[in-house]
Amino acid sequence: MMNDNSFELTLKYSYGKKIKAKGGQFIFIQLPFCKIDEYHPFSILQSLNQDKIIKLGIKKSGDFTDKLANASKGTTVKVKGIYGHFTAPKDNNPVLAIAGGIGITPCISLLQSLSQQRKGYLLWSVSSENDIIFNEEIQTLVQTHPNIKIIYHDTSKHGYLNSKVLKENINELTTNKPIDCFICGPAPMSKSVIHNLESLGVSDNRILSEGFIF
Repeated sequence: MMNDNSFELTLKYSYGKKIKAKGGQFIFIQLPFCKIDEYHPFSILQSLNQDKIIKLGIKKSGDFTDKLANASKGTTVKVKGIYGHFTAPKDNNPVLAIAGGIGITPCISLLQSLSQQRKGYLLWSVSSENDIIFNEEIQTLVQTHPNIKIIYHDTSKHGYLNSKVLKENINELTTNKPIDCFICGPAPMSKSVIHNLESLGVSDNRILSEGFIF
């Protein structure tokens, strides 16, 4: 389920071999009826590499995304990429993914890429319950990855994410292995979360923040 401010877009590549997207990465899109050099980046929600299909979760934020939302089925777009290093290392360390708003998009695909045995938490900060989207993808995630827990943080009821909330989740994830933390959301939120994680003893080489949330 989506809301009025966001939409899901499915792209099918018309040529080439299977794609090799990883959870957490992004692509650039150009529409045929826009400026020739106008490419915009969007995070991957789901990648079906064998079928050459990519699903994107997009927040409406201007003319380009409005045109993209209203594009007819079968419209041909140009794609650059796949790009990005917002991906989980191939180890078995527990993962804490922290999302703000539409920053949920790369976090879902990142967690989907984990092994079923790997422990993970998704802490999603939203302005209200109306901002909770991608219910189907989240349900699939928890069904296929039984060791992943989803936590919704409604800022209208509980205020912004703080060190207390982060500490509770870190303590629950704590094992004899270090925690890998991934953050995607508005810049002020990301900056605050990084500061709080470091104050709680998470080393900076275990914290990765995505720089945009298209």
